[in-house]
Amino acid sequence: MCFRKQAHTPWSYHVQSPTKPIELAIRQLGDDLKHVLEADLTSTANADQATLCLQHDPTMQTPESWQIKLTDDQITLQYADNLGAVYGIYHISEHMLGFDPLWFWKQILPAKRDELVIEESSFASSPAAFTYRGWFLNDEDLLVLWHLGGGQRELDYPHYQYVTSPYVIQRACEALLRLNGNLIIPASFVNVMNPAEAKLVSHAADHGLYVSQHHIETLGVTAFSFETYWQKRGKEYVFEYAKNPDPLLQTWEDYAKKWYELAGDQVVWQLGLRGRGDRPIWDYDKTITQEMAGQYISNAMADQWQIINRIDSRPTPPATTTLWHEGAELMAKGQLTIPDAVTVIFSDKGATQCMQEDFHNLPRDPNRTYGAYYHAGFWIHGSHLVQGTSLSKMQREVFDMIDKGDTHYAIINTANIREQVMPIQAFAQLLHQGKDWQLETFNGDWCPAELRPLYERYFAAFIRLPDERSIQDGYLWAITKDIADYLAGQKHRPQTPCHWPYGTVSELTQLMLQSAEQLESIVNEFPPLTELTADERRFFEHNLQEQARMLGTMYRIAAGMLVAMDDRSAVSKVIPLVEKLLYDRQRLAQGPWENWYRGETKEAWRYMLSQLQNLVTLHPASQLQSIN
Repeated sequence: MCFRKQAHTPWSYHVQSPTKPIELAIRQLGDDLKHVLEADLTSTANADQATLCLQHDPTMQTPESWQIKLTDDQITLQYADNLGAVYGIYHISEHMLGFDPLWFWKQILPAKRDELVIEESSFASSPAAFTYRGWFLNDEDLLVLWHLGGGQRELDYPHYQYVTSPYVIQRACEALLRLNGNLIIPASFVNVMNPAEAKLVSHAADHGLYVSQHHIETLGVTAFSFETYWQKRGKEYVFEYAKNPDPLLQTWEDYAKKWYELAGDQVVWQLGLRGRGDRPIWDYDKTITQEMAGQYISNAMADQWQIINRIDSRPTPPATTTLWHEGAELMAKGQLTIPDAVTVIFSDKGATQCMQEDFHNLPRDPNRTYGAYYHAGFWIHGSHLVQGTSLSKMQREVFDMIDKGDTHYAIINTANIREQVMPIQAFAQLLHQGKDWQLETFNGDWCPAELRPLYERYFAAFIRLPDERSIQDGYLWAITKDIADYLAGQKHRPQTPCHWPYGTVSELTQLMLQSAEQLESIVNEFPPLTELTADERRFFEHNLQEQARMLGTMYRIAAGMLVAMDDRSAVSKVIPLVEKLLYDRQRLAQGPWENWYRGETKEAWRYMLSQLQNLVTLHPASQLQSIN
């Protein structure tokens, strides 16, 4: 006996206890069925006649669990809770219909079929190695203007003027759920008092996801939103917790109420105290010195915890504090006191993608839960416009988290998602499979065998730096920008570009040109991939060939700018390279990806072209002034 359905044959579904997350997942399953079988999916009140029958099973004690049973004409999905139902629905989409969990971000659709035949009689979920498994959509400059309609921010920060459109955030939530994720930080610097930004939170909650906050958005408040909050009330207060805490306490309380109104029991709170623009508190609040910071941050977290418990009706509301930069240092010195129920989140160093020293050295309290924050994307000294994550390193770091028992929470910085689909997919599998995950198996599943050596050559082309850093596109942008500013007289001469410790700038320049040649050889030797579908070929061309092309050109641009530090006429040779970069990357902005680079502000190569052209036009080499 096997489940069998012909194409064009209508499907129906019955849900015993319908909820918004389940309905949204079923709606997507309907789209998937329409594509593969050209079949409609409609609701029915008759469970016996439904093609797909969803039943809540209160005896299933494991959160997020599900099981599927098949007969020759019906699929029965039993589930423990909303997320169990959603994961079961997406299991049908992936394992029966053939949808890659990241199909949208790869733009790979499965083949259409004349008939669906499933010979297995049952499927069941397996428990995930990590409790909370999430994405942080950070430095998301390309996402916010790819599709319009998200609205505008209320934020005095040049990189964050627009809100990601509902269409894009819904596609992000869908992909995260397809990967068995359950938590999202939907943007950087979310201000839920702005209705356009509040929708980011409510859309995620509607999909059944837990929703949390950037490590500087304690209880949803940043220094930016604090200023806006009081300006709208006709008052001017300085963000000074030590000197005048009452305005901040009121802001925290009001924002916490709004967050709980939007997401209710799906909020995972963030505690802490940081300054403006993701800086230490003492950089902004001059009433707090570095020596005093631990005490004041501890006091702030105690105040925040009291606010949470007044607003959140759960017996123990889930909450985290992220040891990022100074938090890690203060914790290592024993200067932070964190409420007992709050999960401590360790972080990697974004430029190295290695966990910081506190992760390795801090004794664990057996009565506390721990987790980790990891970067695939990292602006500015990491990967942003092209991928750069070592999967073997990621595996090592996640295995270390498991060995230390830090499995309550793990979240990955996805940047703009599209460029980072490989580490995103690997990370999701690691969080679910734990130490059963195998890199060799992942690589075998990821791409055809003929592409594996080219991926290896791509990652081998990065110039290595101390502390497991490498010169990725963020460094190449920073070198270019710093030298351009120097040549325009706006900065001092860069002394050690990208902290290069091994030799002269001339030697670094030669290494960059060698890396460019290695990357260009990937472009030139890229196989035709005739055995793949058109979607699959296009994806690998974009994910590997075109990223190699872009990165190779960036290496040549940075090498040219290093020469220009002493021979300013070399700027005129760099300009065609930037023009080439902008021209080439249009291959990545066609069809469904049209306008992909419209929102670019982090690595702003269109701006850079203008800046370099102005250097040549307005400041000929003989007249250029600089600060020496």
